[in-house]
Parts: sequence; C-alpha cells; structure tokens
Amino acid sequence: MHDGERSEPKRKKTIEPIRWFFDRDAEARGEPGLRHSFIMSLATTISHAGYVVDPVWVMGASGFAFRIWIEQRLQPSAMNLFDWPSILPSSVERIGFDCTHVWRDGAEDDIQKGREAHATIVESIDRGIPAVVWDPTDPPLWHLIRGYNDHTRTYDVLSCWRHATSLPYEQLGHRDVEALSVITLGTPNGRDEAEAFLDSLRVAVAHAEQREGSAGPVTDGLAAFELWARLIEPGGLPAHDLQFADYFAATYRTARCYARDYVARFAAGSRPLGEAAVAYAVVAEELRPVWETFRIEKRPLDERLEELAAAVRRAGIAERTAIAAIKRHLASISD
Repeated sequence: MHDGERSEPKRKKTIEPIRWFFDRDAEARGEPGLRHSFIMSLATTISHAGYVVDPVWVMGASGFAFRIWIEQRLQPSAMNLFDWPSILPSSVERIGFDCTHVWRDGAEDDIQKGREAHATIVESIDRGIPAVVWDPTDPPLWHLIRGYNDHTRTYDVLSCWRHATSLPYEQLGHRDVEALSVITLGTPNGRDEAEAFLDSLRVAVAHAEQREGSAGPVTDGLAAFELWARLIEPGGLPAHDLQFADYFAATYRTARCYARDYVARFAAGSRPLGEAAVAYAVVAEELRPVWETFRIEKRPLDERLEELAAAVRRAGIAERTAIAAIKRHLASISD
C-alpha cells in the first residue's frame, strides 16, 4: 500500500436460509413444475424477497412457457444459448420487476464488466436478495449467489440442483463456460398485466419464427421439434448422449403445461386464444410420455423411441396450431 492510500475493511455476508421455490400444485397434478434453471432461480429469488410467486404468471409473462431450444447432442447448458441482453431483462420486467443485468459474452475480455458484476452481486446480497448468475458451479446453468467473503475472495453459491458450494471471485464469468451474466432483482415496476400478457404473446410468435436469436449448435422455435424427434429416434444419438433426454422432456413438457394454463387464464372473449390454449394442452399431453419414459429409461428400446419421436412431431404440429391462433388474436386486436 502506498502513502496516502486507504485500506478498505474486508466484508462478508451470506443470506440464509434460502428455500428453493417449487410448484407443488403442478407436481401434485403429475407435471414436472418449474424446470428451466433461470426461471427456477428467479422464482426462488422473488419468493425470498417476500413476494408471492404465481408460477403460471412467471412462466407465461417471462415467455419461457413458449420457448424451446434443442441442441444437437441434448446438452442441458445449450438451453441457454440465446441472446441474454435482449431476452433476460425484458422477461423479468414483464413478470413485474425492475432488474439489473450485467453481462459480457465469451468474445470479450472486459475487466470493468467483472468489477461491475461483483458490485451488483454485493449490492443485492447486502439488500438480502440473492443474485441469479450464469455458471457459478456445475452443471453450467443458472444458479444463485447468496454470499460473498472479501477475506477468502469467494462467493457462496447455491445450485439449482440444491447443493451449496463456493466460487473464487476471479472465476466469475470464467469458469466452465466463458461468459458472464448476472441478474439482480429490483422493485415492482407496476407493469400493466394486460399489456404484459400481449407482449408475451408477441414473444411467443417471435420465438416460434426464430426471431429471438440463438447461438451455437442450437435450433429454436417451431423447427426445434423436428430436430428433437430426429435426435431421439433410433440412430439419432448414441446412448450416452441420451443421458439428459429426461431433462429436456421435463423442461419442455412443463413449459407447455404452463402455456396451456397461462393462455387459458386470459382467453375469455377470444376464440383464437381458446383454440391456442387447447392446442397447448395437446402439446403438453403429447410430450407427457416422452418425459415419463426418459425419466425411467435412459435408452428405451428402438420401438419405443420411434413412438416417442412420433409424439414429439405431433407436439410440433399442435404447437404450430397454437402459434397460428395467437397470431389471429394479435391481428384481431390491431385491426
């Protein structure tokens, strides 16, 4: 330390306990409940901050009820290869909260972004609210940072798969996947519910038509269903690449269960929205045996794989019907 410089006291703080939010009503109906790691982490953060979590609203308004990303080897982390700055903050804001998002992609080496992300995490934890962070622990998904310690220079991490661990400060954004994304929850923004609903329908259409933006070996939107079917049918992938097939099936079956309930909630007076809700119910039902089979069998017999691939293709047809109905509704209110 040089003459005249001041040494800042080292600080530490950990938020505990944090209880993960589960959609027990969905689980009681035999549905998977919240599964995408970003939404799981965000819902837990909202709940911990003292707000009531409506999982149907969170999934629907955020747009995650309508999204699908399929990667060529069914790797779970690839569900997150999308345009973070355009999708994540707007998803949180439609739910009804302001937020702060600090990010950089793998092509950047921005020291200032790392400092900004650290300061954002510390500020949130000091308010008693964990931060939603990309890849602070295995597997490379969205998890929570719930504490920091300037002496050990580590973050306290709570995995969305329910284990606790730590992350050195210098590894933030530089761990398994070279990318940085930190979301912290702000205050309620008073967003009009009807406006947020319509905006989420526009998101559903944009995603279906591949206008949201994805990255790497990922197919999104309506085209994702055909790729998914090809990957799980006999000869599509080697057995070891089917190890996460249950995770994909759970994530997208439950998403369409939420799409069904979300659209139905606002469908009164709109025939197209009623048709969309029915179509999403078909998607969810077609994906049910896919989830139920892969959660028990890592590599089903070829005959069963053919049946499951056919179910995914039928789900894709129903999804196309749902999107067409949503487009008719949006056109009717703009006339």
